[in-house]
Amino acid sequence: MIDDETEREKIIQSEKVRTVISKETANTLKVMLREWVENADNDGLFNDYKMAGISGSSMKRNEDIVASFAGFAPYDNPEIVCLVIIDEPAIDINSSEYLALQVAQDIISEVLDYLNKPKS
Repeated sequence: MIDDETEREKIIQSEKVRTVISKETANTLKVMLREWVENADNDGLFNDYKMAGISGSSMKRNEDIVASFAGFAPYDNPEIVCLVIIDEPAIDINSSEYLALQVAQDIISEVLDYLNKPKS
């Protein structure tokens, strides 16, 4: 993070406040999110980096669609999270979740390439 006043890099240490879920529950959820991405990837598009997450779609009051994906990567040692929200994609509701997943995969690949992470 960059300090606004000094314009120098500022490192903020995290502090554990409490445990929200058990390690066992977290690992179960991690596996389920990985399986969701694997099952959604019928075309083998997401082979560069092993990621996990889930997408969804919803309708606003006016019946316009909102598509989303939330996930993390690399799967084995997560370093980044990614949230994609697409407001009113110009595709049908059945394809909108897959679109959000594709956008997230592109972002995750770019970031992990930038960080020089090895491909899966």
